[in-house]
Amino acid sequence: MRFMLPHCLPLLVLLPCSRAAWPNTSPLILSEAPKTVKPYVIEHLGGYSITTLGIVFRVLVSKDSSAGAFSLLTASAPPTAPLSGHYHPGLIETFYGIKGYGDFYAEQAGRTLFQDDFHYLSPGQRHSLSAVGLDNEYTVSYQPGGIEGLYLALGAPYSSSKDSPFDPTLPPVLNPAGLAVAGKYNTIFDNTYVPNTNFDEGTTSDGAGKWRKPGQLLPGHSSPYFISANDGPKYLNKGLNAVIDVLATGAESGNNCTIGTVAFTQLKAAQNGSFKAPQALQVLEGQLTITIGGNTVNLIHGDTVFVPGGTSVSYSSVVAYTRVYIYAAGTDSIITKLVAGATSDTSAVPPAN
Repeated sequence: MRFMLPHCLPLLVLLPCSRAAWPNTSPLILSEAPKTVKPYVIEHLGGYSITTLGIVFRVLVSKDSSAGAFSLLTASAPPTAPLSGHYHPGLIETFYGIKGYGDFYAEQAGRTLFQDDFHYLSPGQRHSLSAVGLDNEYTVSYQPGGIEGLYLALGAPYSSSKDSPFDPTLPPVLNPAGLAVAGKYNTIFDNTYVPNTNFDEGTTSDGAGKWRKPGQLLPGHSSPYFISANDGPKYLNKGLNAVIDVLATGAESGNNCTIGTVAFTQLKAAQNGSFKAPQALQVLEGQLTITIGGNTVNLIHGDTVFVPGGTSVSYSSVVAYTRVYIYAAGTDSIITKLVAGATSDTSAVPPAN
């Protein structure tokens, strides 16, 4: 069982972490991903929203906003029935747990994924999933981009006057006509697929003795895999006092993407860089200050910034501890730069001194 403290404890935390504490008026902030490629920020629970199959998808990075490089969405849901078996012939798909838990299946492997767990699907792998917890959220990526078109064809726009992540009282929305265009979005439904639901301690037999154990390795080639929270390869960048948790590299993705999280203590000295790969940074904990083109914005939990390839970006933080999920459509990225200046490590949190 996992016990989680609230993110905001006014009596204990010197710097508050409410939206009011970090007012944002930057022109970088948009309500939806734009139709053209440019840097932008979407705040938590923002973005164009679609409901289908009992899930609310919020589009943070789209095919249009990334010039087709990738799509990044959040998926929020109450408990759901297992999705129909399907596969993506030309897509890499990944899931990163934000909250709640669910059962994920890839061919005959499966895991129960909680917060900070990661699942990678290479092209052509049959898979399914079901949300199990009462309040679930995952960050989902697709490379190349465009899957949001299928979700809209299968569902309908979602809105909430009270900013609810989803409506647990609504029945799942499914437009059967959308099934006919699934192939256009690199999606093939396979009704013959029967996932292996024989779980023991959150894993099928292939993960016995390894799941939720430290020292898990990436496969080093194209293959579906799972990494439990903080149990994958980690690196300590002493210059930034940052721990980089690497979730996917060019070896797994054919140099198509790099994925990981970065945890660092107070970072007053701004870090600057320009990278070939377009990237999305999503704040998991703490606060991140981003400056692009002279515009500065403060990001808190759930906020996401998109940085096009070749764009100069500066990032820093004045709070005690910050953790960020980073997806890059390529290998020249913040993750690879930080790892290049780091050494292999076993800790999930940077040293105290």
